[in-house]
Amino acid sequence: MPLAILADVHHGVSWRGRPRPDIIEAFRECIDIAIRNKVYALIIAGDLYNSSCPHPDSHAEVIAELDRLDQSNIDTYILMGNHDVQRKANALKPLSSVAWNHIKVITDDFVLKAPSYEVRMYPYRDNQPPFTNTGLSKFLGIGHAPVSGGMYEGTAVLPSNACLPKNLLDAAHHWFIGHIHTPQHVGNVVIPGAIVQSNISDAGQDRYLYLQHDLTDAPEKVKLTKGWKFVKYDLDFCTNKTQAKQQYRALLGSKLDDCDVCQVVIRLGMEDLGMIDLEALRKALKYKIVDIPAPVIVRKADVRLKSVQLETPRKQAVIEFVKATIAKDKVEAVLKQAERIMSQVDGK
Repeated sequence: MPLAILADVHHGVSWRGRPRPDIIEAFRECIDIAIRNKVYALIIAGDLYNSSCPHPDSHAEVIAELDRLDQSNIDTYILMGNHDVQRKANALKPLSSVAWNHIKVITDDFVLKAPSYEVRMYPYRDNQPPFTNTGLSKFLGIGHAPVSGGMYEGTAVLPSNACLPKNLLDAAHHWFIGHIHTPQHVGNVVIPGAIVQSNISDAGQDRYLYLQHDLTDAPEKVKLTKGWKFVKYDLDFCTNKTQAKQQYRALLGSKLDDCDVCQVVIRLGMEDLGMIDLEALRKALKYKIVDIPAPVIVRKADVRLKSVQLETPRKQAVIEFVKATIAKDKVEAVLKQAERIMSQVDGK
């Protein structure tokens, strides 16, 4: 009988003000897989909730799913994450008051005696205590903490007091650690990531529920299918006009039925400004959640002009950006071009 591990559910989170109903669907899928595989226990490695004060509806949805685990006699351990407890508010506290037989909230270090090995759990702390190895046999570690050397939104995580001590990490056979939302491996640490894609930077990344059989076995990954699918189109007319034109034509003709969120990033040179029909692009994507960042013209090596994108275009930011990067005799013309493009993008 395997052990099931997941992390970073973040129930209650939104995306740019829009609810994320796919999160409870993905959580339900994880529970379906656990029940189907007859796991002896399921561990949530922190951040079940996105807020320490979740809406009552969030509690109701989560409790309904946890109740399925309890009725299936699956021991479930919910580690405290940094989002679950903030400013003295505790989203997990109501769960502790439910009359369950198999659901336990973990707010301090905890040891589970698995059938053939030991599982040691470490919830989130701002300051992790030092670890003294007293001759422990190899164990499976579960935690919620930053992982030094892991990548978070393209930036390497640096050591901090919230990281689990290195000698503790080394003492385990391997780890599953929540907190970083992008799935990855760092040494003997498996970072499961969030159970759904969180934003456009996650485009193309699959998500999994992990099943651990014997301690020395590589974990089995079961692909999750219920989360939103983010897709990003990068049309770079500056460096590869032919390819960008082909992608643009394909994008206008596609239905994008297999994605939920589409972002289009367009890079244009001055000579390419008339090439994109933004209205046609809007019509092609009208039934999707679409973000079309406005091109802003900048100078490259004093030779040719190339565009870049501001993720959230703001007129004043554009003006300051252009003034700081464009030769003085070009500023007025460039600002007019940028304002015309932004007006088209904003539908003004």
